[in-house]
Amino acid sequence: MANLHARRSERISIAIPVDITGAEPAGDKFTAQAKTALISRHGATLVINRKLIADQQVYLSRPQVGKIATGRVVGYIRRQSDGEVYGIELEEKDVGFWDVEFAAPGAQEESVAKILLECTICHSREVTCLNELEIEVYEANRSIMLRCRHCDGSSLWTLAQHDAGGGPVSGAATPAGAPAVAAKARTKNDRKHIRMKVKMTACIRMIGFDDDVVEIENMSRGGLCFKSKKRYPKGSRIDVALPYTPGGANIFVPAHVVYVAEIPAEGVSRYGVAYLPAN
Repeated sequence: MANLHARRSERISIAIPVDITGAEPAGDKFTAQAKTALISRHGATLVINRKLIADQQVYLSRPQVGKIATGRVVGYIRRQSDGEVYGIELEEKDVGFWDVEFAAPGAQEESVAKILLECTICHSREVTCLNELEIEVYEANRSIMLRCRHCDGSSLWTLAQHDAGGGPVSGAATPAGAPAVAAKARTKNDRKHIRMKVKMTACIRMIGFDDDVVEIENMSRGGLCFKSKKRYPKGSRIDVALPYTPGGANIFVPAHVVYVAEIPAEGVSRYGVAYLPAN
């Protein structure tokens, strides 16, 4: 049996509208509208106002961009105010269905943060792994100059929005007055510091808990440290989005709690978190 905690790619919190087609047990076909809650290279969690059946084959389409994919219903997850949430796995040939360039395997090992950025010229979206210098530049400007493989040159990249609509927005211009930050080649020498003292917001998710938005005390390529009033037992399996922006397309990566220290005077605990390797 597959390890349910193992993930082949990061999960991105983004709402993309899709049409889903399948067949009822009696053979009657149906088509319904849905939206994504989270996407990954190999699948998604979908919100839909109808029942689906575990292991049934479905077809997903994004009419606005002319894309079709074949998927399998992994199973039911939960009910929420706007519909039922199901896990959907895509066939291997359909990994480009979301129009998002996911990070290469092992990229997290050479970075301190992952973020979904959008090119302000061609509007392509890419999971970007930022090193210590780049994350400081991004946090200071909420944008960064990076090389775009589609534009064949450097362009300004900003945070992708959570509601992605039907596809890339055309005709948007570079924000007026945006600072021009020179793109910098990433080298091993850039990553000298084991830990960085930062003032940055993250979101912690754990089954059975509401989302916990926290301030990070320090971070490194291997993990981070934060304080919270919530109680996370040592060894707890969590998901972390760093950096985190409300309303943005945030990326959640798997991690676990390796250190817990209570601070009674503040009514909080300090947690040390280590990232888990993605499969």
